[in-house]
Amino acid sequence: MINLDVIGCCGEILEATNESRALQDRFRAAASRAGVPFNGVGGGGSDQQPFSRRGVPAILVLWSDYILHTTKDTVEKVDLRHLQRAGDVVSAVALDLARGEGP
Repeated sequence: MINLDVIGCCGEILEATNESRALQDRFRAAASRAGVPFNGVGGGGSDQQPFSRRGVPAILVLWSDYILHTTKDTVEKVDLRHLQRAGDVVSAVALDLARGEGP
């Protein structure tokens, strides 16, 4: 389960939580190939948590400096560059998973 949250803005480092180290490694590799700075972070309390608790590989992907659930979280903050860069990485991982490739 790949949970995308706050991928439309803010920060220059793409982050992924560590509920699934295998998925985090896939994201690290895909980000490296795409030239997107990446940082693995600890587990987060978001929508991927129930999946992870039930043994489903799950991860949260987001940018490093985010605004979430505040009045500053508006559509005007969405930046196409952030969406494209995150989308490139997520698409690469999804393709690898669909093909049964990678670690």
